[in-house]
Amino acid sequence: MNSEGVTFATQEVNLIRETSATEGFCPEPLLQRRLLESARAASVVEDFSAVLQDLFTNGGEAILMSWPKGQGACSAVFEVVGDLTTGHGLTVRQPETGYPYMIQTNQYYERLEPDASTRYSLIKTYLDDIISGDKPPLTVEEAWEILGKVPSSEDLLIQQAVIFEPDKMLMHVAFAEPGTHAIECRKVTLDVTKLLN
Repeated sequence: MNSEGVTFATQEVNLIRETSATEGFCPEPLLQRRLLESARAASVVEDFSAVLQDLFTNGGEAILMSWPKGQGACSAVFEVVGDLTTGHGLTVRQPETGYPYMIQTNQYYERLEPDASTRYSLIKTYLDDIISGDKPPLTVEEAWEILGKVPSSEDLLIQQAVIFEPDKMLMHVAFAEPGTHAIECRKVTLDVTKLLN
């Protein structure tokens, strides 16, 4: 999260497409720093796109981002691949018409039909109820509860979990302890304005 509340998280994807470039790759930490330094809340999609088309990595990733509420939805997903012949390796996805939110739950580029038992359907049910007026906006406690219901594997430990509140400049984080998923461990709230000062 930067000083304007622009927030992002990255997912390395399981599907890596054939890259069309053989050199000029940017180290991931440098790319992430440039993204945070360049992004302004008023023009965040354009700012992110400019950086991602200028600097690229040699692996695929999905960059999930959000920013403080303004007019309309305040989220986007940037799909980055190595094929520079198509959109300079970048596809930007924003909420579909009529939906003030986005859900990114898988680590593939293909569009998949949601399964009723997946985290996608669980999250979508909560958000649709809020939009219809059946529920008030999510609290942080409810968001942790939803994350705690996300299917997980005993063989794959969830190392960290984060809830962002861009409007309040807050990050709520939890890290795994040996043998215990992050969701079940101690939660800490960070005030980003204090961290940046």
